[in-house]
Amino acid sequence: MKPGATFAQLTRAQKAEVFATLEQLPDESAGSIRFLVGNLQDLTAFLAYSTQRGRRLARYTGGGLHGHDDFKGYWRA
Repeated sequence: MKPGATFAQLTRAQKAEVFATLEQLPDESAGSIRFLVGNLQDLTAFLAYSTQRGRRLARYTGGGLHGHDDFKGYWRA
């Protein structure tokens, strides 16, 4: 592998080697890495759609749900 290369620049075989290496790490040293890799898609989506551009891409209008105004002030007065 090329030192300093990003994951996207790796070949399929190299990417598979990275995942195989991660899977072989002992549990005590791999806990946070496995957590991050396991939640990477959710974290990416959260970061992408929490920005103004992400909201435009998703065509989010910011409007509330049907009946939302009826419940304003209902919870905890």
